[in-house]
Amino acid sequence: MRRILSFALILILLPVLAHAQDVNGIDLLLARYQAETAKWTGPLQTFMYGTFGALGTLDLIWFVGYRTLMSRGTLVDFVYAMVGELVFLGFFGWLLTTFNVTAPLVIQGFRYAAQQAGGTPVSPNGIFAQGMQIASAVIHQMSIVQPANSLGLLLCGVIVVLCFAWIVTSIVLALVESYFIVSAGQIMLMFGGSHFTYDKAIALLWQVVGVGLKIYILQLIAAVGTAFINNWVNTPAPLTLDNILIEIGQVIILAGITAGIPHIFERMATYNGTSGAGGLVAAGGALIAAGTVMGRAISSSITAAAGGSTAVGAASRLAITQQNANTGPGSTSSRAAAIVGSTVSNLASAKATDIYRGLSGQRSNLGQPSWRMAADLKERQRLLSENNNTP
Repeated sequence: MRRILSFALILILLPVLAHAQDVNGIDLLLARYQAETAKWTGPLQTFMYGTFGALGTLDLIWFVGYRTLMSRGTLVDFVYAMVGELVFLGFFGWLLTTFNVTAPLVIQGFRYAAQQAGGTPVSPNGIFAQGMQIASAVIHQMSIVQPANSLGLLLCGVIVVLCFAWIVTSIVLALVESYFIVSAGQIMLMFGGSHFTYDKAIALLWQVVGVGLKIYILQLIAAVGTAFINNWVNTPAPLTLDNILIEIGQVIILAGITAGIPHIFERMATYNGTSGAGGLVAAGGALIAAGTVMGRAISSSITAAAGGSTAVGAASRLAITQQNANTGPGSTSSRAAAIVGSTVSNLASAKATDIYRGLSGQRSNLGQPSWRMAADLKERQRLLSENNNTP
């Protein structure tokens, strides 16, 4: 269906193309499309900067602050994460501000490479002008004395014009597609502000490469077709019906190549190996993994809070036991102040003991520090209570 619509479009535009090749109308039309789509860049960038900044701030908090703190990372880990995040955001920020310049340069690079390899003019107007010249040279070989051959030459000339119109229409559509990708598609770059969504921005970059490859192949196909047909026109061989039919077959094959091969190269650049059911499975796995990480983080936070509360309770009970074991101050306020001071001192002592045991290899690293401190304080309180109750 897509090829039928393309052929119908060629038939509609063929008179326009035939006239435009004398006045550069095709290139002027493309220039107008490029100028109109370029007007979208300013308003879209204002919107993209805000979204990119919000995503970048959240990404900075999550990947640098929260994850470093939850993993009890050192200062070196924090600096390493901060540098990595700044490089990540800096790259996508640079891409966001320069995409409307760099993306057209990539596409122009492919067009220039095709011109150097095939020698075909870069502009669609030039390509179609070559096709019209070749068709004119074919038709000029018609003769009244050879009506059968002349009919074949006329048919061959029409097919040459249709083939080059097909190639030029494909190039025009690809160029207009590139204008929309550069101007309207740049909105996808705002997703580069987060590690969770940056693949959308990367997909846009590959799409630019894909369009450039498609234009590159189309121009090389035009170069191949021009060389074949020119060689046939300029060969001083006897003009027979068989030769004319062979040339018509070559032109039809060229049209078929134009319809198929450029899309293959475009898919080579834009192929996503996680599409379809595999993509759903991968996405589901990513969601499960993210949920597991968040669940562990929440669980770790709750466990740490509970351990801290238990350690404070154990330290206060040890402080009360210590006051009962010794002759403390007489007033209630003095005793309360002494208990508070002893509680703080017991917590500091338990933390110091836990660190010393870790450095000296006297404890395992299993469990959270708050629970190890609570266990140590409870054991000290038990030993002191037994000592107080000993006759």
